[in-house]
Amino acid sequence: MPEAVHIPWQPIGGGRASEAIYDQLRELITSGVLKPGDRLPSERAMMEQLHRSRPTIREALRMLEQGGYVASTHLSLIHISEP
Repeated sequence: MPEAVHIPWQPIGGGRASEAIYDQLRELITSGVLKPGDRLPSERAMMEQLHRSRPTIREALRMLEQGGYVASTHLSLIHISEP
């Protein structure tokens, strides 16, 4: 199983944290920093890295999945989708 990629997170400012996380990940995907097949860190790892709650992380991931940017597997691993 491939290792999760390192995400160069930027500080999360005011407003909705889930939208800020979504925006950061979407930008990393569309700019090619994160490539199809890359595995994102686990929800728990993102919670620790960003100091945010699981529902906040899940909401951001759900928005990315709905936009077709990521897909989850049967093991709850999140991978970057093909464009």
